[in-house]
Amino acid sequence: MNELELIDALAARLERLFYGWTLPGKNGKLQNVKIFAQYIPQAEGITLNTYSENAIENYTGEDFANNFPSVIVKAVDRVDSEERGIEMCRLNMKILCCVYDESSVSTGYRDVLNMLAKIREDILTERFIDNRFHIEMPLKSKLIEADSWPVYFGEIELKCEAGRALAGNEYIYGRRLNDGRRSNADWHEEH
Repeated sequence: MNELELIDALAARLERLFYGWTLPGKNGKLQNVKIFAQYIPQAEGITLNTYSENAIENYTGEDFANNFPSVIVKAVDRVDSEERGIEMCRLNMKILCCVYDESSVSTGYRDVLNMLAKIREDILTERFIDNRFHIEMPLKSKLIEADSWPVYFGEIELKCEAGRALAGNEYIYGRRLNDGRRSNADWHEEH
């Protein structure tokens, strides 16, 4: 299992979850929630040179604001281990929820909390992602308190357990196969 597979599977799940959801964006205009993998993309046609003093000169506030509202799926780290006699790995992920609210009443945090609640409810209902990754408890979420007006952020920390990849895209995880190995199917029956 690798982080890229989990990012892609989780992003696809969040695309389905937020399909049709709109939230206020720049100038209060309703926009669909966008799902990004790892980072917010750069504006098309703009290449940021971080070594230049004028690195973001061509990246305007309008380009930046168009990325919101959004959910960003981020891989944090990976820990390989052996648990219950099976080679496993833990993939630690973050899901960032971001909204843009330039109003003077600063209510963007409310939209972030609603997004976090929607994701938590979905994850707690089905703790498997793509039938290959099991989300471990506890599930942690928080509103990021940094003063980042007009952008508001919240995050969910996920610890996902995954089996060791075998030849032929077969995975050890969950249930015993005929030869004593475990597979994905019905893992939660044992736990």
